[in-house]
Amino acid sequence: MSTSSAIRAARRRGPSGPTRAELRLQLALAAPLALQQIGLQLMGAVDTALLGRYHPDALAGSGVANALVFAITCIGMGVVMGLDALVPQALGAGEPGRARALLRDGVRVAIII
Repeated sequence: MSTSSAIRAARRRGPSGPTRAELRLQLALAAPLALQQIGLQLMGAVDTALLGRYHPDALAGSGVANALVFAITCIGMGVVMGLDALVPQALGAGEPGRARALLRDGVRVAIII
């Protein structure tokens, strides 16, 4: 069976059992991260809603602070996202020690920055 005919046959069958299991695992990993991001955005919205009743300067300060928090968070995420390819590659190569070292060093760099 050629590769293209195997691909066509797989498309006709639809998602297989392992694909559904992998999707569940991905959702289990992604859900806490999504909730964290939602919480961060809600924190800024609540600050804005509460400070909206006070002086406009307080509301402006809240907006500036929320922008700074977002910028700092993005810098840290950018550094750690560089590990997205390296850590799984080390784990796949059967080198958990290297994966731990990469993760440890990446978190250190994110904290320093």
